[in-house]
Amino acid sequence: MSSAVHDFRLRGAVVSVGTTSMEVRTDVLRVEQAGDDDDDDDDADDGEMKETLLGSCHTIMVARDAATFERATVPPLRRDDKESAEREKEARLRQARRKTLRDRNLRIKPPMPDEVPLLHRLWREAHGARMSAAPPTLVPMNSSRVRNLQVMQPKNRNQNGYIFGGYLLRLSLEAAWLSAYKHCKRPMVFAGADDVTFGRPVEVGKIIEISSRVAFVDPEGSTIRVFVDVNHISLKSGRLEPTCEFHFVFHPPLGSLKTPQVQPVTYAQTLLWLESRRRWLASKSESHPVDGR
Repeated sequence: MSSAVHDFRLRGAVVSVGTTSMEVRTDVLRVEQAGDDDDDDDDADDGEMKETLLGSCHTIMVARDAATFERATVPPLRRDDKESAEREKEARLRQARRKTLRDRNLRIKPPMPDEVPLLHRLWREAHGARMSAAPPTLVPMNSSRVRNLQVMQPKNRNQNGYIFGGYLLRLSLEAAWLSAYKHCKRPMVFAGADDVTFGRPVEVGKIIEISSRVAFVDPEGSTIRVFVDVNHISLKSGRLEPTCEFHFVFHPPLGSLKTPQVQPVTYAQTLLWLESRRRWLASKSESHPVDGR
């Protein structure tokens, strides 16, 4: 008989290294007694444990010298088995994807020529929606925005005196789920985090703004991508200083109504829509896409 109570196991391994950086894969596994799902399986070994992979996280880490905090050299990684070589190959593909997104960063370069017709189509659809009395099939991006202000407290700091990245991740995920709920008008199912970037540390006592919005919905309405940016609010200048960025992916519940598409209104929103679309397309080509069911 299947039980609702399970043990979990975290397993980490370095899968790729560069000169001063490395990629670490962390798996979350559910551990249960082999044969728990089938009481009639007399061949199951009572002492055998079965692992079920629930999810994986790939983290890029940079080595720093403990004294000078300058970049430090990472020892080479031995690849003496087939599994290590396969993981290295997958890591290279992820590295190539990150490089492509970085080289085509919309904050630096304009949209690609093949993306211009998409922008024109978005404008035409928005214009048609304003002129039509029919129920809207496009939802403005601003309508899903969630904004949260927080004062960073000492209880959430790490051993270095800065706020835990996991705490900021939790706050951002909560805001992202609310944005997905506002857009779809029903609870969403969390599928994963496509990208998490910690740009600078957050100190205790700082005021941060967490802003989330639905940035992209795939044509079938089965994938909702939410972008969250975390900014430090300067009390002196009133400016927002970028701190972290998160790209979350959600799915609608099975059997639910079709998810409406996102309508960017401003140029900045259009670039965010394009960026999220690029990530959706890149994820579809991966062996374990976060956008897939």
